[in-house]
Amino acid sequence: MKDRISIVLIVEGNRGRGIFGQYALTHSQQVVFFAVVDPDEEKCLDFAQAHRISAVRQFASVAEFFERHPDKIADALIIAASGTVRAELVSLRIKAGYADLSCDEAACRLRSRRTHRERRAQRECEF
Repeated sequence: MKDRISIVLIVEGNRGRGIFGQYALTHSQQVVFFAVVDPDEEKCLDFAQAHRISAVRQFASVAEFFERHPDKIADALIIAASGTVRAELVSLRIKAGYADLSCDEAACRLRSRRTHRERRAQRECEF
């Protein structure tokens, strides 16, 4: 049997804990939460306890998480945040090695704009 898929959950507000958390508990032979990022200390601890996430893998901010783990540490990273926050995190997610991603329209638009800007800047530097 294939190993379980390890996941990092980045939470904003009340997003993500319920649906993703319940899925992981129901399908514990297939997925496991490896780390959690949640600015709400109580909710972070509750989620961590429910999913047996050690204290060293609980983070109060995205900045803290990426500072301590600039490279990929799990199979997947779920950003359960509003469109604006999620869009800003897409580039950090890609830089850390979580390249296979499914993003909403706002995040894809932001990624597309950056890619276009990067291509234009590269062309300008070639001349």
